[in-house]
Amino acid sequence: GLRLYGSGDGSDGSRHLGVIPFTLASQPHGLVAAALSAEYGIGVRSGCFCAHPYLIRLLGVSPGEIERVRTDMASGDRRSVPGMVRISFGMYNSLEDIDRLAEALEHIAAGRLGTTYQQDRNSGAYSPEGSDIDPAAAFSISRPRTLVTQEPELVR
Repeated sequence: GLRLYGSGDGSDGSRHLGVIPFTLASQPHGLVAAALSAEYGIGVRSGCFCAHPYLIRLLGVSPGEIERVRTDMASGDRRSVPGMVRISFGMYNSLEDIDRLAEALEHIAAGRLGTTYQQDRNSGAYSPEGSDIDPAAAFSISRPRTLVTQEPELVR
């Protein structure tokens, strides 16, 4: 099932932000994030959100499991790193957006994915099988890209 994480009992919505961390018991957090993006156009974050000790406690990860994950990571394998999915709502989101998210999560939880996903050993990230998108290349700042085709004129 779907498990939401946060403080309080939720009865007073005015005390909560539009940021909702969650897990789907039936699916890994990275797969949920990848499927929401690739199949539904819903952007989320997944992982530990720079709060590893806190998330490990919230998720109830045992000391033995922590040691296993550390061993995996030391060998370059990040596929077993625990985490959550986090969605953020803004002023521009509508009830239809929330309904679409709920429908997408129902499909993903049931394993009704539109494609097969592969998980990268080094990063732990999921991507649709056969995808030729290379985010590292698309968003690289290591090589400058020239968008201007002519030299701009200096104005003094």
